[in-house]
Amino acid sequence: MKIAGRVGRSLELQTEDWKRIRDEINPPQCHEARERVGRNRDSRGVEENFKPTEMIKLEELPQHLETLTLEDWEKLFAFIPAIEKMKDFGRFEGGTFEGVKIYFGYTASDIMMETVDVISELRITPVFDWMSWSEGEAMIKDDRYDYTGLDTITLCKLLTAIMRADRFTEGFLGGCFKRGVIRKILLALQQNMYSLDACKTD
Repeated sequence: MKIAGRVGRSLELQTEDWKRIRDEINPPQCHEARERVGRNRDSRGVEENFKPTEMIKLEELPQHLETLTLEDWEKLFAFIPAIEKMKDFGRFEGGTFEGVKIYFGYTASDIMMETVDVISELRITPVFDWMSWSEGEAMIKDDRYDYTGLDTITLCKLLTAIMRADRFTEGFLGGCFKRGVIRKILLALQQNMYSLDACKTD
C-alpha cells in the first residue's frame, strides 16, 4: 500500500493497521479489489493453473500471425460491442484517513481484464524497444488518430506499448480503454483480419 502525507512523507503501517484503515475508508470497493486480485491464488500468491505466456519477438511476429485463424481473432473481437458501451473501465482505490492520502492501487473492470487476457493468449504483443518508439507514442496520445489502414504488425506494436507503459504508469491501460484507443485498435485489427480472410476465400 502506498501512503502519501501532506508533505510527501512515507508512512509504514502494520498489516492490521492498514486493513482497519482500508475498511473505514471504502469497504465495498476495497474488498472487491482485494478479492479480484486474490482470486484463484494459492498460499504463495500464484494463480492456480496459471501458465505464463511467452512474449514473442518482433521478428517472429509475422510468422506467428499466420498461425492464427479468424476464429482465434474472433475471441478478441467479441469484446468490441461491450467495450463500445462501457464508460467505466476501472478506478483508483483509496481515500483520506486522518488527513493522510492513502492509495491502494488501480482496480480494472472485468471486461478490461478479460480483453487483456485474450490479447496475451493470442500472443500479439511483440517484444521490442517500445520506449524509443516515438511514432507509436504520438499515435496513442492523439485522441483523434485514425488507426484504420495501419498494418497488423504496427497495431500489435501499439498494444505492446500500451500494456508495457501500464507497468510503469498504473492506470495508463485503463485510460486508453476509456479514451477509445483500445477500441479503435481492435476495430482496425478486425478490418485487417476480415479483409485478409476475404482475400483467402476469393
